[in-house]
Amino acid sequence: MTTGHRISTANPDNPEVAHEDSDVNVRAILGFGAGLIVVAYQNIFYFRQWPEPTVWLVAGTYAAGAFILGTTLVLAFEDRFAEQL
Repeated sequence: MTTGHRISTANPDNPEVAHEDSDVNVRAILGFGAGLIVVAYQNIFYFRQWPEPTVWLVAGTYAAGAFILGTTLVLAFEDRFAEQL
């Protein structure tokens, strides 16, 4: 039974290393969060009105989640952070 995930080798010189091609679309996730922030700023500075509470809630949750994830990754790879980039 296949799961639909393609596995490919990243480097033909080292076939033991395999990477999954069907991963999450990180650009879509970051674009969604950036879009929320743009809408909030547009409402505040252009239309001169506060965004809806749901926009604040989702944008705040996204920002807090991104901060927690970033902090966790930096602390986890602190000793070899430059190599992980």
